[in-house]
Amino acid sequence: MEKFDQLDKLLSKYSYPIFTLSGNTQHSATAFFYLDNEITYLVSNYHSIKGMSPMHNRQFWKSDILYLKIINPETNKFQIVNVDIREEITGQTEIFYMDNRIDLFKIKIDIQNLNVNFINDLVNPLYINSIPKRVLVYGYPNPDGIQDTFWSRISKFDSQYNIDGFDNFYFGTLRNMPRFNEKDRMYALNRFYFFINGMIAGGYSGAPIIGEFENEQNEKVYYFIGVNFGNEPFSNQTWAIRGDKALEYILN
Repeated sequence: MEKFDQLDKLLSKYSYPIFTLSGNTQHSATAFFYLDNEITYLVSNYHSIKGMSPMHNRQFWKSDILYLKIINPETNKFQIVNVDIREEITGQTEIFYMDNRIDLFKIKIDIQNLNVNFINDLVNPLYINSIPKRVLVYGYPNPDGIQDTFWSRISKFDSQYNIDGFDNFYFGTLRNMPRFNEKDRMYALNRFYFFINGMIAGGYSGAPIIGEFENEQNEKVYYFIGVNFGNEPFSNQTWAIRGDKALEYILN
């Protein structure tokens, strides 16, 4: 693991590595836990679990098992937890575009005796739709070259909320696709998403996004504001699912 300070260690504990296997190909991503009425949910991007891209409106791969890598508190070593994601269990795979619904999927999970950290700790309605001074994302990016099965290493993406993100998105698209004329549809996506600066690495998909704020006492505080979704290469940005929409989905 790269060198983290105490704040990084505190905030990164909410992110967990997940994997699926389709044939000989491994797909890795990041997930988090949410607790609702004593029911534990594992949450990540829909595309990370079901292989269905809402950007392309098609399923690229499928898997019947999700592998969660987590530390066993009794041994203090990593173990792999198998989660059944067959359609008989989780429902038929939906095919949708990102402007119809957000790219999230929740799975009810029995964590038994494992200790997990719930993103509930960082949820504050007063900040959920506020613009932070800084954005932090902790996830499990893919390594270069050949990837060993279930290899993972936590990493940090330190960035800024882009208040001009949709303007950058629109004009960046026009530069690369001059005949594209979907302005209203593009800006309407702000009901589900926001942008952060820079493009994040693969494997961060599904990671919780944490905003840095200052409270009334001028102290730095950190709260959940969204979920990482994917890159927007025309404007060198990262798509983020709005925190309020993520919670709305999780709680329904």
